[in-house]
Amino acid sequence: MSTLIPERQLEQQEQEQKNKKKRKKNKTMSVCTSRVLLVTPNEFRFNEATASDNAMMNKIDGSPSEIATAAAKEHQNLVVALQSSGVDVDLFEASPETPDACYVNNWFSTHHDSIEKGKSLILYPLKAPNRRLERREDIIKKLKEIYPSVCDFSEYEKQEKYLESTGSLILDRKNKKAYVGLSLRADTEVLNKFCEETGYEAVSFHTQDRNGDPIYHTNVLLTIGRTFAILCTDAIVQTDRERVVKSLEETHKVIHISFDQMDRFCANSIELSTKEGKSILVMSTNAYEGFNEDQRTELQKHVDSIVHVPLPTLEKVGGGGVRCCIAELF
Repeated sequence: MSTLIPERQLEQQEQEQKNKKKRKKNKTMSVCTSRVLLVTPNEFRFNEATASDNAMMNKIDGSPSEIATAAAKEHQNLVVALQSSGVDVDLFEASPETPDACYVNNWFSTHHDSIEKGKSLILYPLKAPNRRLERREDIIKKLKEIYPSVCDFSEYEKQEKYLESTGSLILDRKNKKAYVGLSLRADTEVLNKFCEETGYEAVSFHTQDRNGDPIYHTNVLLTIGRTFAILCTDAIVQTDRERVVKSLEETHKVIHISFDQMDRFCANSIELSTKEGKSILVMSTNAYEGFNEDQRTELQKHVDSIVHVPLPTLEKVGGGGVRCCIAELF
């Protein structure tokens, strides 16, 4: 029989309620981080080195200065939106020789529970030579202060084998599955090495766009949140489609989108946590308006709020949206 006095019992109950809230917050943040890293574009422009296999890139009217200024403004608005929503943003500025540096999620990923050595940083091999310049020593040095264990896959570039981080890898961190659309930027050997190092299970598949060509990055056709997934089902080849959908449906509510919606970057979104532990889904305004009303209603069941920002230049010229601009710091 408890001998606690009533006041002590009340204190204990209050503490348990606080602990429950903390556990709920930590559970959200273990899958969705509240801290991210972004790189402000500097002389952003159409990158000829990446255009050959990225069908979402386009040349548009406007002087180089006008395009660069528009991209920088859009990116700044994204930073402000994230900070206003309660997300911590570590911000670096791109160097002029790296036009795609604002798509920072392609060359590194961070992990707090995937590798036995503890907090870890993984560096990835990139297909385009001018994108390899984005792996800057000053950023890596800063990241090493948080992630002392480093796993470097960039040596695979010498073998012309690539895996462009969370552009190629869509990580279901809760269930330890790595979904990957195989392409020139997503090599099976490097994927297997990633899974060996991190303990993830690979769910790989082949993709095709309307013209039958492989889709350059998985993150334009698939988003995975804590309890939902957004998938352009038709972008997965018929022989792989049922297997991938079944794997997703085992753990998530799958929201299926069309090729038209994929082209609007509806699947290029990301779920984050705020510092208060609330969940937000971040996407471009183009993507938000691309969902129909039923889809938006379904998405709102899974997050506390949806945050969207216009990124027309970054999407149209660079072929990358909100997800491409955000690197998670776990």
